[in-house]
Amino acid sequence: MTENISTTEQRPYHHGDLHRAIVGAALDVLSESQSTEFS
Repeated sequence: MTENISTTEQRPYHHGDLHRAIVGAALDVLSESQSTEFS
């Protein structure tokens, strides 16, 4: 019942570009509040 590692590595991420979404959200928070105190 083990999954082949090469199969998983070749499969594209199915939730879109998570990195871009997180960075975009962080930039939105910064532009709205002008504060760097968020996590």
